[in-house]
Amino acid sequence: MFIPHLPRMRALALLFALPVIRAVPALRPVGDNVCGQLERLHLITSFENTAQEIIWTRSLVHSAPNLRHLYFDSSMVPLPIVRGQEWCLCLRTINLDAAYGIPPEDFFLLLRNSPELVRCVIVMNLDESLNHLTRWEEMPKVVHSALEELSLSCEDIFLGNVLDLLTLPALVSLKLSTVGDEAWPHTELMHFLSRSLCILRELKLDSEMMTDDQLLIYLGTVNRSLRALYLPTWKSTSERIFRFITPPKLIGTVSNSPDPSSLPLDRVLPFLETLSFGITPHLHPASLRDFIECRLIDKCTTTRLRAVHIHLLLPLIPGLATDLDLSLKALLDQLADDKSITLKITSNHLQFPSVVS
Repeated sequence: MFIPHLPRMRALALLFALPVIRAVPALRPVGDNVCGQLERLHLITSFENTAQEIIWTRSLVHSAPNLRHLYFDSSMVPLPIVRGQEWCLCLRTINLDAAYGIPPEDFFLLLRNSPELVRCVIVMNLDESLNHLTRWEEMPKVVHSALEELSLSCEDIFLGNVLDLLTLPALVSLKLSTVGDEAWPHTELMHFLSRSLCILRELKLDSEMMTDDQLLIYLGTVNRSLRALYLPTWKSTSERIFRFITPPKLIGTVSNSPDPSSLPLDRVLPFLETLSFGITPHLHPASLRDFIECRLIDKCTTTRLRAVHIHLLLPLIPGLATDLDLSLKALLDQLADDKSITLKITSNHLQFPSVVS
């Protein structure tokens, strides 16, 4: 397979389609250091990798000693690509977005071989039936001093094992997404945060098994540093979480409150700028209204939110009224005209033309 001007390219995006692959008689491996100028590589495949494609893709990656950004979208990640030390040394961004994911062993190997890695987006996979066969205690622990952003999607059955092996002192963005019905690894996550001593500015925790008590503990831990919080939009944010992120109203508003200097800023994420959450407005109309008035219309002393995504979870019951409370709808319409806020309102079946984006 011949790509013109490959030695001079700094960025390359390749889409492999099955009809194209069948039309290519032979995929000759790329020679050593042929892609010496290549810094950014995006590979997209729509088929299960055969030995021929794996060999060619591996040779392409290994021929780029200065590769700094690797993106791989596929139904399957060709595992030999993430193995090997030479090509990882300069890597700063890796995004392995594959439906079947990569095993934990390759994830840790990637971290050990990529000392300059700053951003890592990984889908990890391990068959639950094989989890008891994985020798977690024999895996070496990884301390990575450069990694700032980690986005990890995996089965909840082994997330705790992964966290136990990681120490990431430079981490500022953590996004964890799990599926399954195993208990959320609360203790392991707390130990990870305590051991890493990282100052998180962005947090996303998406799991059916995480409790409000656990989430409140995490929010309290990162309270002073957090700038962006992404709560699951597929379930309704609870009353307790709203009370945490909504400070008391100040004197001169609807209700009385203490002096602004006595506001409990240890529990309200005072510097939050970006927030995404789901809410059932019929269950919590007052809480949602208070939150909007305080965090979006500058009626409290905390930092005003600049980007907000509110997903309204409305009941799909025939004959049941789904109109929002008029005062709440008026607030949303008011925010729609505010150019200083990036506001996104979505719903499972009801649209608001003035604010939907």
